[in-house]
Amino acid sequence: RGIAPLLYQTLRDSADAIRDGERDFARLERDAVQRLNESGFRADYVAVRDAATLAAARAETQRMVVLGAAWLGKARLIDNVLLDLAGDDRTIRVSRSHA
Repeated sequence: RGIAPLLYQTLRDSADAIRDGERDFARLERDAVQRLNESGFRADYVAVRDAATLAAARAETQRMVVLGAAWLGKARLIDNVLLDLAGDDRTIRVSRSHA
């Protein structure tokens, strides 16, 4: 249980990197999965997607969601972070769900 918040933090770190200009989404996804697995999770996926369509995000996508699911013991955790690059505030909005 002590490491469960790392799923959210990993997704948030990926969203922060995107906000700061990173556009190699495949690398971000791989790095996030590796971080989770090395921390004791069994990652299902981390994905950067277009927030409106859930298609793979592209460099010009303005509204994205970073999605993740991972097993921690017998519990499967899911979480997501919404990222809006449109406008001046370039905000990250937290939208959390757990199952």
